[in-house]
Amino acid sequence: MGLLHKLVHILSKLDPNNNKWKAEQLKNITDPVIRQEMEDIFKENNLDYSRKLYLIQNCIYGVDIQPMATQISRLRFFISLIVDEKVDKTKDNFGIYALPNLETKFVAANTLISLEAKEQECSLFVGALDGLKVELSECRKQYFNARRREQKKELREKDKELRDKIIEQAKEMRFDIEKTTQLVSWNPYAKDIASKWFDPKWMFNVEEFDIVIGNPPYGLINKRQNKAETIVVNEEDYDFYKNSDKYSSATTGGINVFRLFIVRSLELLKTNGSFCEIFPLAFVADLSAKKLRENILKNHCITSIEAFPERDNEAKRVFKSAKISACITNIQKGVPQKEFFIRMNEEPYVEYDKEKVCLDYKKIQLFDSVYYTIPLLSNEDITLLSKVFSKGCKLETFAHCYTGEIDLSLNADLLSFDSKYCEMIKGAIIDRYIKRKKMSQGEIMYLKESEYLKNNTSKKSRHHCSKRIVMQGITGVNEKHRLKMTIIPEGIYCANSVNYIVFDDTDENMYSILGILNSKLLDYIFKKFSTNSNVNGYEVDALPICISNENIKNSIAEKVVSILDLTKTDNYEDSKQRQRAVQEYESQIDIMVYKLYELTYGEVKTIDSDFSMSEEEYNQFNL
Repeated sequence: MGLLHKLVHILSKLDPNNNKWKAEQLKNITDPVIRQEMEDIFKENNLDYSRKLYLIQNCIYGVDIQPMATQISRLRFFISLIVDEKVDKTKDNFGIYALPNLETKFVAANTLISLEAKEQECSLFVGALDGLKVELSECRKQYFNARRREQKKELREKDKELRDKIIEQAKEMRFDIEKTTQLVSWNPYAKDIASKWFDPKWMFNVEEFDIVIGNPPYGLINKRQNKAETIVVNEEDYDFYKNSDKYSSATTGGINVFRLFIVRSLELLKTNGSFCEIFPLAFVADLSAKKLRENILKNHCITSIEAFPERDNEAKRVFKSAKISACITNIQKGVPQKEFFIRMNEEPYVEYDKEKVCLDYKKIQLFDSVYYTIPLLSNEDITLLSKVFSKGCKLETFAHCYTGEIDLSLNADLLSFDSKYCEMIKGAIIDRYIKRKKMSQGEIMYLKESEYLKNNTSKKSRHHCSKRIVMQGITGVNEKHRLKMTIIPEGIYCANSVNYIVFDDTDENMYSILGILNSKLLDYIFKKFSTNSNVNGYEVDALPICISNENIKNSIAEKVVSILDLTKTDNYEDSKQRQRAVQEYESQIDIMVYKLYELTYGEVKTIDSDFSMSEEEYNQFNL
């Protein structure tokens, strides 16, 4: 409906009096009755009526799996036409024309399922069937404008007869009758029945579209995902989504249905056609969308992303009932990727006065050449982070971040509250530079180590034999610090609410790396690339670590050792004096990290607006 209004508005600007529009529509009408009717429509109604009628018949199509959605769409389009008809009480029916029939314009079908068959068998556009197909298309075109009840009935019956003839001829030509029957048995006039498949050529007589717009459903198929309802599909459809080559870029991990719709929408577009849909903001950063992002960035052209981050205030949400982050994304199909913009919106609508942040493929590769994360940054951030990433190498080049080896659900039978068993830590016991004595939430549990090791021989099951950097696996998006890390000695196991870092060769850099990761700079970077509360291992692996300056690196390591000595004391959590000493060491480490990455005073203030040093003090700071 919004698209119809936009097109009508454009036509009113291009052709204010409808002269060109009328000439174009009358040009190919040879039937004198229809021609006179069209002349009357132009003469007797508001200018927008004739614009809308033609656009609805020839330019706009809709499909939804719910029959009620298509019924509502038809009703909305009827109302849109009625408001532009002029009432003349001296004429029959007050001069109101009968409404068009929209059964073949808005159809109920599963858009995601296409009929997989040979082109010849699926489209039926060969040999003797050409004529029947043209007749069927013409029949449905006439039905759009049918006014009398008897005429509508005749055209529906003719539609059925033509479909039956196609079946018979297809049998004679030895087509795949199963696929042919599926196509031909589709009845556009059936109410409250959704087709199990969608074929635009057969249903709309359209091969490809210039524009595809939509608001696809969100959520994992056949998985509840913390919702009262879930998206349930039968096994046959699930196997199609999982195994179809065309959906291969959208089925990483659990199948989130919105990713399938992105793939299908692009498939339905013409080359250079425009895609515009609203779906979860997870598209720009989540690991599960990595293959889809890569495919789009390499084969199509993102032109803009309007982002609406997650928010607690219902009045600020795009959809009041859904807390989820969302984005409106525009893509051109089959066009080389150019610079595009992303804009953060605080209101539940596009704020055109907000800053546009320009990105391109090279910048995305600089920040993340593995997962193609599209960062949510300001222009100031882009400049600063481009510098930071150029100074360091990604953590994954010399270490790797893993999820804790003990799954609290799958390994529940190996867990105990008895301290005679082996120590195991959960995320809630970890904070910056400290493994707390008590849990902030939940209870301390222990692992039956011998039973665990008896059934686990993987490399990961031996990681507890080494000293490790560990971190909370989940931190709130609005917390002051997202990265909360410390070092644990060998012999301690990690639950899957903990992430940990293992170094490829030695642990000689572990203390300096811990200091860098716990710094304000790295926390700032992480927040810019994270779209949810998970501290994902792949996000940590992508953090830029600069260790090129040996003097600064060693100074950071010394400060970290001093901090860990203080936090290990029995009364640290009750000692304000020791806590202040740790805060002082942390402040010094933050400055050293800024120096390590060669940040200017202005860049430091961008990261930390409360930075207390003057520019002169910062410039003169030495180790």
